[in-house]
Amino acid sequence: MLTTIRDYFKAKCPAFVAPEHFVFGADEKTLKERIGTFGDYYMFLDYGAFGSGRDGTNRIADTFELAVTIAMPIGANQPSPAEVEGYQLESFARIAALRKAMLTEQRETPWLKYLDDDHQILPFVAPDLCLSVGSTLSFRLKGFDLLGVKG
Repeated sequence: MLTTIRDYFKAKCPAFVAPEHFVFGADEKTLKERIGTFGDYYMFLDYGAFGSGRDGTNRIADTFELAVTIAMPIGANQPSPAEVEGYQLESFARIAALRKAMLTEQRETPWLKYLDDDHQILPFVAPDLCLSVGSTLSFRLKGFDLLGVKG
């Protein structure tokens, strides 16, 4: 499932940022190195906890926490406050457009049917990632047996 989700966002990347500016993974050192090579907006897919339980009828009820960020690495560029504000506004517009695409494609994209109605867009400021500023769409997938345990 995670590979499918990664491939979805990687395919979406060219519509929102340069295709080569897609980052996926959890290794902070690798992330810093990759983002340090970007001079423009990038998309970063992050995943969190996968939770599982059983309901009253013994169905496996799963949840998966994910986040996708669109941000600008400003690094040592020393942009003006107005430029930083512009990056934040632009990244919000891009992440809102990505959210719209995800909601629009729920019927055609099997895993998106599990997209929880409750999700949020948050400001993103990451001093450790080349002083990146942007916006993050934080969302959860919720459904029965998301990983196909019962086949």
